[in-house]
Amino acid sequence: MNIAYETRENKVASGRECLLEILRDEGVTHVFGNPGTTELALIDALAGDDDFHFILGLQEAAVVGMADGYAQATGRPSFVNLHTTAGLGNGMGNLTNAFATNVPMVVTAGQQDIRHLAYDPLLSGDLVGLARATVKWAHEVRSLQELPIILRRAFRDANTEPRGPVFVSLPMNIIDEIGTVSIPPRSTIVQAESGDISQLVRLLVESAGNLCLVVGDEVGRYGATEAAVRVAELLGAPVYGSPFHSNVPFPTDHPLWRFTLPPNTGEMRKVLGGYDRILLIGDRAFMSYTYSDELPLSPKTQLLQIAVDRHSLGRCHAVELGLYGDPLSLLAAVGDALSQERALAPSRDSRLAIARDWRASWEQDLKDECERLAPSRPLYPLVAADAVLRGVPPGTVIVDECLATNKYVRQLYPVRKPGEYYYFRGAGLGWGMPAAVGVSLGLERQQRVVCLLGDGAAMYSPQALWSAAHESLPITFVVFNNSEYNILKNFMRSRPGYNAQSGRFVGMEINQPSIDFCALARSMGVDAVRLTEPDDITAYMIAAGDREGPSLLEIPIAATAS
Repeated sequence: MNIAYETRENKVASGRECLLEILRDEGVTHVFGNPGTTELALIDALAGDDDFHFILGLQEAAVVGMADGYAQATGRPSFVNLHTTAGLGNGMGNLTNAFATNVPMVVTAGQQDIRHLAYDPLLSGDLVGLARATVKWAHEVRSLQELPIILRRAFRDANTEPRGPVFVSLPMNIIDEIGTVSIPPRSTIVQAESGDISQLVRLLVESAGNLCLVVGDEVGRYGATEAAVRVAELLGAPVYGSPFHSNVPFPTDHPLWRFTLPPNTGEMRKVLGGYDRILLIGDRAFMSYTYSDELPLSPKTQLLQIAVDRHSLGRCHAVELGLYGDPLSLLAAVGDALSQERALAPSRDSRLAIARDWRASWEQDLKDECERLAPSRPLYPLVAADAVLRGVPPGTVIVDECLATNKYVRQLYPVRKPGEYYYFRGAGLGWGMPAAVGVSLGLERQQRVVCLLGDGAAMYSPQALWSAAHESLPITFVVFNNSEYNILKNFMRSRPGYNAQSGRFVGMEINQPSIDFCALARSMGVDAVRLTEPDDITAYMIAAGDREGPSLLEIPIAATAS
């Protein structure tokens, strides 16, 4: 790991100047927040500085979600300012998503004046204790002299692997304090280059023919998708995605792509158990949702792993060989070495031909299923997703938070490179709408973003619609409305002995009254329409590409998949 230091020294005369100077030096241009009295010193400072654009969210869950999407789209830490204990509490649901997805964020909140904290003043609280469960590191600034050191550390820690959100509590009197303070220089930290990969290559060649790849978020995040494709093609190896991934790390229309693994270790074992070796690129690829007494790998299957975070190697599953470092440089080196292995070519070409035939057959089966379900009303999730995506040009950015359709979206929509698809690995609802706002801002409003939502998810952070309208962002929100928490019903139906077996559910219908999503959107300045026919839906999505500002499409869908 190479570390380079800037040698300049900079001195400022107040806490406000210190904060803004470090934000400027760290490349921050957008501040995401919802202000309160404990944050007014920062808000007042921003009013006199044109280098920063304040993105107002009307509730802190939306604020954190917007900052999450922005950080993922730009690849840089975002900066968040929340309103003391209550605001931090409101934002914690989406902080869990950011933490699970390793999103780099510097989250701050205003604290009461520390000179009277002993008297438990209004709006005070244990901010660090509250934040600690959802961030990498948390700290409350105790003096003006400490402020620049802590802010530099926050940006460094947020962007150091494993990346993720950090939290800094900012007492209001310290931000307002007058006094000269030195700002430390910014560190530049570079991921190590690839090391010796000869043993890994030997093991891959030995297992060619009965080997698969499992790819995680790190492949997309480090721009290693093309390198992963090259390795898979040279080996003729099928490729699976981790069950919960926030991006699509492998082209979804590639014949070697076998979709994501099921979120249960017993089901994973049925998929992976026949392979001699598995090359895992990333970590947390075998994350399970429901308990199984079976492990994802059979005793005869050996695991090879490339990871950014060395602490993930062998943490849950023993590895025959583990390498840590930059996935792009490591996979590029592996690809170069495999290209010299001429013995791989004959069998590899045969496996690639089989994969292409399998893919063509699978695509025809999916098309036939869609045509079979098409006449039914309300639309089945597959048919609704197909109607939407037929109107979305390849390369359009998708932000996906619809559990009823996401399986079909990943199957139908050709995602070919990182940055075209975003999902929430933390599984906490209320992420999608604000994340789409942040992604659009991160793309500098230059690309249309399509945000796919379930009706349940849409009601967790609907305030993001206002932010989208306020910023006039080119986002098309699509709400697939089945008027229930369908994933919970399906889960309960799978549990023997549950009342769900007799059709009894509590707290899972979103009706009586039904939610009028079009009225909700219009109340926040977003044009909206409700459509029920596939051709109308496709035509609307095609026209949305030329529409200025945000819009919302509501689609009633069936509560069953088929």
